[in-house]
Amino acid sequence: DNMKEVVGARNMAKNMTCSACNATVTKLAMGNIRRRLNRDKYDAQIILTVHDEIEVEVRTDQAEEVANIVKEEMIKAGKKYLTKVPVDVEVTIADCWVK
Repeated sequence: DNMKEVVGARNMAKNMTCSACNATVTKLAMGNIRRRLNRDKYDAQIILTVHDEIEVEVRTDQAEEVANIVKEEMIKAGKKYLTKVPVDVEVTIADCWVK
């Protein structure tokens, strides 16, 4: 029973570290995305984050450009903290949030 508790505590500590890093990367990316959207005068805004996802509401004619900005900034933020693993980002354009 004690070994189960030790293993559980170790797993929780590992998960907490991953979650904290994810939150830091997501916050950095969100700030950089917002700055670029404002600077370049896009009609877009961040409306939601869920775990490692950032949802942006944007006009249809600007969706591809904004999707590229989101991807670039998420990769940049990830590479700042995740220096020993590859950083990959998946971007989806949809009419509504898709799980």
